[in-house]
Amino acid sequence: MRYQDPMGMLDMAVVAVALSDRLDPQDYGEGAVFDLHARAWAELGNARRVNDDLVDAERDFQFAALLAQQGTGDQLLLARVLDLTASLYRAQRRFEEAYQLLDAVYAIHLDRRDFHLAGKALINKGLAKGYANEPEEGIVLLCGGINWVDAEKDPRLHLAAVHNLILLHVETERYAEARNLVRSNRDLYTRLGDGMLCLKLRWVEGKISAGLGDLGLAETALREVRSAFAERGLPYDTALASFDLAALCLRQGRTGEVIQLVEEVLATFRALGIGREAIAALMMLKEAVATERGTLDLVRRVAARFSRLEREGSADWL
Repeated sequence: MRYQDPMGMLDMAVVAVALSDRLDPQDYGEGAVFDLHARAWAELGNARRVNDDLVDAERDFQFAALLAQQGTGDQLLLARVLDLTASLYRAQRRFEEAYQLLDAVYAIHLDRRDFHLAGKALINKGLAKGYANEPEEGIVLLCGGINWVDAEKDPRLHLAAVHNLILLHVETERYAEARNLVRSNRDLYTRLGDGMLCLKLRWVEGKISAGLGDLGLAETALREVRSAFAERGLPYDTALASFDLAALCLRQGRTGEVIQLVEEVLATFRALGIGREAIAALMMLKEAVATERGTLDLVRRVAARFSRLEREGSADWL
């Protein structure tokens, strides 16, 4: 349910915890009941993470770990709890702790010779490396994970890994590699992608076109996704697409349009009461462009700040 109805996912996890609490250890065995308790609480923690309730999610994961210690010692259960907790740490930007947990998950699955799940641990670590601004390491880990996971067994995992690999290729200006990945996986996007993912694909296609110098195609794509994000009420995504469009205009000396784009984002953020840090960054960018001190590097640095804020405040889809 997480991809279509995150709140429904949370409701279902609450019910699962309640039902697991009613199991009689005399009927099912004490260890097995503790295992199921632990699994239910871990899934509840993950549902809270997906719904951006990171504080309660951490509490749930801590309780799940305590329950698992009283269970049968099932290594698959331990790996699941550690894997989900690592996703929480990634969202909290506690990257070193996330890496340690994912290394433990990888070791458990490798010892069992389950290369699919070991590959998933590599993918999760690669995603964390991307969030931690270590794209080169992220690319290596994502490529390794993609080679190990069974795409037929879990096509959504495969697509998530490919999409994040494309993003890291764009971030490191490997535009030709990114374009080839888009082309070779377009059928998978069409088959599995929902409306939001298709918008993100269109967005990255605009960035790729800009990087390869096809500015007309890039501008068309970026204007499309910017309007779509605004219609969906997604201010941070709208801002990031606006920055990509502003960088494109700046490359062509269209400073008046850059100022207009920044003013539109400013007006939206002020109306929503979004924090002073964001407003200050936008004001600085607007003044720099107006006085002809605006550079592509400045636009990218401001965009990177917003990208960090957006990642911290939203649930990823992996």
